[in-house]
Amino acid sequence: MRNRLTERLQLALLSILATVFAAAPAAAQTFDDVAVTVPEPGTLVLLTTGAAALAGFGWLRRRK
Repeated sequence: MRNRLTERLQLALLSILATVFAAAPAAAQTFDDVAVTVPEPGTLVLLTTGAAALAGFGWLRRRK
């Protein structure tokens, strides 16, 4: 079981590295017209609420 998990993790890592290095030459090009996306305020509220819930859950578990 452990060897199979290790093989899958290695394959995933190699896939990620291949994707990053394949995109590297394209990333080296510079463009003058760059569009930056900004998340909606609702997304930030949702992420903050989730982080606070996780922190509260962890605090309750350590408290017991």
